[in-house]
Amino acid sequence: MTAFFATENIDDRLAQAGFESFRVKQVLDWAYRKPIFDWKEASNLPQNLKTWLEEHLPLFSMRCEVVSATGKFSEKALFRLADGGAIETVLLKTHKRHTVCVSSQLGCAYGCKFCASGLHGFKRNLEAHEIVEQVLFFSKKLYPKKVDNVVYMGMGEPLANYDNVIQSIRKLTDSKLFAFSPRRITLSTSGIAPAIKKLADEDLPIRLAISLHAPNDTIRSQIMPVNQKYPLATLLEAANYFQSKGRRITLEYILIDSLNDTPILATELAILAKKLSAHVNLIPYNPVKDLPWKRPSLQKQRAFLAILESAVPTSLRIEKGTSIDAACGQLALKQKD
Repeated sequence: MTAFFATENIDDRLAQAGFESFRVKQVLDWAYRKPIFDWKEASNLPQNLKTWLEEHLPLFSMRCEVVSATGKFSEKALFRLADGGAIETVLLKTHKRHTVCVSSQLGCAYGCKFCASGLHGFKRNLEAHEIVEQVLFFSKKLYPKKVDNVVYMGMGEPLANYDNVIQSIRKLTDSKLFAFSPRRITLSTSGIAPAIKKLADEDLPIRLAISLHAPNDTIRSQIMPVNQKYPLATLLEAANYFQSKGRRITLEYILIDSLNDTPILATELAILAKKLSAHVNLIPYNPVKDLPWKRPSLQKQRAFLAILESAVPTSLRIEKGTSIDAACGQLALKQKD
């Protein structure tokens, strides 16, 4: 039995099962655009088709076990995968937009020293349909409101799961399926330079966010092991190539007290960002149990921000989801598989 969103050529599968061709559009519409979580809810499909779909192409391959919410700003879903593994996905909400933050791997192998996602190691890559299902779960849950943005910033390194991530983006942006604008998709990477160049050559005008977190190799190598393989010079070359294709880049920078939050480092970051014509997104560190880091004082945050704002476009992220461990860097598995 194959999950619906993992199935290619739905039209062929329905035809082989003896269903009329006009049913294909109806089925796709229910799957991608209407607020159902079970084929039984598809009101204009005949019973024999709904029964066949339930038996052969169940709508979701994974089960939502828990949805945690913090006020009106965020929700976090824990999904149990078909093989027993578990991932977390976050919905971030403002009065203007809804953003789904998806995971791309079960665990993470990149071991950034400030991040919870790699604390339990790497287990496997997510399949394309498992990524798509995260978006569609919240799309259906929000209905009639819509998902406005999708960010690949959850558990895992998206570019280390390149083929499945690209396939998921193509499914989400397919005009016959979810029809989501690629310009509303942002992929975040710790800095896998060759994959950044490969992404630049794809016909997908998505945005790229580079998790920088330090403006020099000395500090970056201390907290991000990936920097030892792809140091800043190599990473920035790839970033420049990405921008040469007319794509936009954001530099993500987690502010960690007494590590990367000094005025000197702010000046270094401003120079680097200006060369890239990049926007800088400052993120005060979100606490993770068993990790020693803490966020800088508000005074330090504002001083760092002021230096950057004098040189490049910069934003200081407003905290959302910390109380349910759904904020940046906090996603990790707490339930045993």
